[in-house]
Amino acid sequence: MKLPIKSEETILEEISNHPKENPLAINILEKALKEFRGYVFKMPDPGTPVVSGMSGGADTTTTIAILLEEFGLEVYPFFVNRGQRSYQQEKQSVEYFSNIFKLKYPKLFHDPIEIKVPIPANEIKKDLTEKLRHDVGHPMRNSILTEYGVQYAFSLANHDKHVRNIFCSVVSSDGNYLYHSTLTAMRSLMFHIAVDMGDPSWQVTSLPVEKEMGFYFDKDTLVKWASKHDLPLEKTRTCVELSEKHCGVCDCCYDRKRSFEVAGVKDKTEYIDIRPSSQIRANNN
Repeated sequence: MKLPIKSEETILEEISNHPKENPLAINILEKALKEFRGYVFKMPDPGTPVVSGMSGGADTTTTIAILLEEFGLEVYPFFVNRGQRSYQQEKQSVEYFSNIFKLKYPKLFHDPIEIKVPIPANEIKKDLTEKLRHDVGHPMRNSILTEYGVQYAFSLANHDKHVRNIFCSVVSSDGNYLYHSTLTAMRSLMFHIAVDMGDPSWQVTSLPVEKEMGFYFDKDTLVKWASKHDLPLEKTRTCVELSEKHCGVCDCCYDRKRSFEVAGVKDKTEYIDIRPSSQIRANNN
């Protein structure tokens, strides 16, 4: 399956109609990047070592598979043990797919490194959670995660690897909920990190919303790609609850169910609550 490529005009229209994207900020940041280094984003050549987040979820798992299969990149994944309730289930998924990728791409996929750091910090987590704003979530969560990816990438120089590309797995609908899960936030992070590292070659992006590639798509596209490539997404972990099975009713499970329904792909995930996404959202509202 070919990833859908959209015209710049179409993407800009979708961004302008998006509830949390900021077209003005994107324009300013992209102009700054062009002045800083002459371009906004360039896909690395095949064989280039890159770092990618790997959470055990469907989006990060499929994105890594695409980086390996479609672009032939050498992927160094990192998994963050941030104190999440579903740590064991996420870890199991990371290990399961790591074994698949190592067998299929022995020269390109490396064992993920686990970084243990509480996000948010334990000392303020209770107060932050009590004052949680649904459009912000845990403040700066994605940027903190990404910056650990930058540190990991920089550390790989000790293994004779020059890594300057960090891949995330934000999709277009993620920004419906959180400001830090938008292309706007990705562009801000890219400029911030390039400036902070004093090196304009640093790139931070999320493949599903990288408009320079003609991409601005949602979870259903990843589900379709995974289905065409026999990637068993039922082994991924999306639910944030402690239960062994996906709860089926949290926001993450809702989005997961919706993505399979829109894609027209059978969802083999084991849920406690098996109702379709439309019934869950109607009930939650």
